[in-house]
Amino acid sequence: EGVDYQFCSDLAGDTAGTGLLRFTGLGAYTGELVWAYEISPENIHDPLIEAETADSETELQCGALRNIVRGRSGSQRIFTFTAPADGRYSLILPDLNDAMTACVFLPDGSRTDETEQVTLQAGETLRILCITNIYSPVDEFEYYQIGVQNDAPAVPQLSADGITCEIRGTEAIVTGLDTEPTGIVIPEVFTDPADGTEYAFGGIGTLLCDALAGTHTVFGEAGGAVQRFCAENGICFAALDPQSDCAGDVTGDGILNTDDILTIARFIHECPGMQLSDAAIALADCNADGILDETDLRILLRQLA
Repeated sequence: EGVDYQFCSDLAGDTAGTGLLRFTGLGAYTGELVWAYEISPENIHDPLIEAETADSETELQCGALRNIVRGRSGSQRIFTFTAPADGRYSLILPDLNDAMTACVFLPDGSRTDETEQVTLQAGETLRILCITNIYSPVDEFEYYQIGVQNDAPAVPQLSADGITCEIRGTEAIVTGLDTEPTGIVIPEVFTDPADGTEYAFGGIGTLLCDALAGTHTVFGEAGGAVQRFCAENGICFAALDPQSDCAGDVTGDGILNTDDILTIARFIHECPGMQLSDAAIALADCNADGILDETDLRILLRQLA
């Protein structure tokens, strides 16, 4: 300043009003840059707007939105947030509209591209690095907002045998599958591999339930909660070990119906995950040749018609 350019401002530092910042080239530099700015009375010495300090670190409190004066170009500030409880947390961060770049670092130190919502366990600490972009105009007269809000408590989950469940009280709700087999075995009781706690089958999540209906066969214990749920929600069910005197009744409900036909057809065509016990195969082997094939399926279809 004074050699390559001259700087002047229309307002004193604590004067309210609208003014202009002027940068005029000197010597080998020509031209002029002008920025308009405004100082409002309520923002003068406003304790809610915190001054930026180089390389400072600030702790954020859940639900408290902070107004931070934007630093000069290239300056940075670190914010930390320690989760008070398990849950999903929304992040309110400065962005390019604020002439800022925000970098979010997870408790393990890795950087995440997720800048809107994160899941944290109680006591885990999130770090946020805010950097003022280079060539940001009017650095010292702007401020940005930053904060963390708790959206919802995290739902406990367990995974066992390729099935993911949400724990709700003493029940396990099936919400996901590691793979997409046509035949799925769902037990009456799930055991948490971490501590051995047992949870009763409590249903299937709506999205997964809609995906299974009409396209999959769920295997389980005859007469159990899984069979009742499938019957109520239009999901094909088959008993793991059916006990029946009805030919073709591989589902074990005592009658020949479309669930039996669909299950047998999926087994014959070797769809992933399809399995029938020796007892089920014997029930469906209509011509008693020891092989369950299309011939048996056609016989059962005629009987069903």
